[in-house]
Amino acid sequence: MESARTFQNPPCEGGSRRHHFLGIPPELRLVIYEIYLDDHRRVHNSRQPTNRHLRLLLTCHQVYGEAREIFHRYVSLRNEREIESFLSSVADERTAQITYADVANDGRVEQTKASYRMPISGLHSALWRMKRLQHLRVFHYEATPFLSLYQVSRTKWTLQSEEAMYPGGCPAHLLSYELYVNPEAKVQLLERIPSRGLQRLRLSGSCQLLREQQTPGLRHLTIHGVTGSYFDQRRLDDCFQGALLESFVYGMGHRLGFEIRNHHLLSLASGSRPQHLRKLVLLGCSRLTSEVITRCLSQLNSLEYLAMSLVTVDELRHNFVAALPPTVSVFKLTVTNAWYSIPLIKEETALCDTIENSVLVRKPSPIELRFHFRPSLMSENGREKRWQSIAEDDNVNLVLGPWEPYETL
Repeated sequence: MESARTFQNPPCEGGSRRHHFLGIPPELRLVIYEIYLDDHRRVHNSRQPTNRHLRLLLTCHQVYGEAREIFHRYVSLRNEREIESFLSSVADERTAQITYADVANDGRVEQTKASYRMPISGLHSALWRMKRLQHLRVFHYEATPFLSLYQVSRTKWTLQSEEAMYPGGCPAHLLSYELYVNPEAKVQLLERIPSRGLQRLRLSGSCQLLREQQTPGLRHLTIHGVTGSYFDQRRLDDCFQGALLESFVYGMGHRLGFEIRNHHLLSLASGSRPQHLRKLVLLGCSRLTSEVITRCLSQLNSLEYLAMSLVTVDELRHNFVAALPPTVSVFKLTVTNAWYSIPLIKEETALCDTIENSVLVRKPSPIELRFHFRPSLMSENGREKRWQSIAEDDNVNLVLGPWEPYETL
């Protein structure tokens, strides 16, 4: 009876009861644990999350018993000290529970002609123990593993990103594989990671494929901060064959980054792919023509989410906003001109007129609209106030101003 009374909400002044975390139903607490972990795993500025979520398990015995199974599904290994601690102190029973891992990959392996080359880091041993791993995110290694003088003098190393993680091949059946590495990091993509079962893929760094990959399960592809020239002349549907993408997200991410071109966008709208694509994000695009954008939008019949940030140089002849599919409920658009080019005021005005006369008054009303045009254009004839008035009357979530920094990549 005494233990039962400890979980009751004590009365406050006035007869009401205080509400505390252990006083809510246990099924709601489990949902809160899941939400807390999802928020903790969120990546900010390509920085790897920590293991601080485990501190919540120290709150009390009840929280430990309830949240342990949920929190032990995730682990973050940021340096060699954390890797060695994981290998020495985490039992096999717990490693078998891990389905989601964030790791910092040094990427170096012993330079030899042998079929098995030893990585410099112990990360491969940690990953090998995660037999049920489904989601792997790889981050830049910010510290160099300790090397003895013998190793430094006697061993030569070469950079092989995936081989450093899985020198003997990947035993896990990964559903997602995401790279958050530096632009100069060299990655031979999908060399050791099986491609056929992947559903989500995120690319960064100097990526290249040794061969075209069969990816029939791929549904979500993100390209952000990719450098090098591998993808410049290749179509996306040739690189990732059989993929039926539901979302495609692109961001240049680096001044020397890969720039998406017309043939890349056309490859997303070819064959049966337009029937599946629901989310399209294109940030910092200066090599796409308005004609190709218009053509592709007219074919994306299932598109629901569209976010575009365009940098014009000398062309904006086609009003692609007029081709916006009726299925789009979230529309974000920024149009600017390159610093060395002449602003295309007439063409930008036409885009604004189409937004006002077509998009803002569309039925059913869009869920969210975000636009960023030059201030002189928005202040012309009270355009900004008219848009806000229309949005308020139709209960549309309209935000004017920069939105790109808040877009998830």
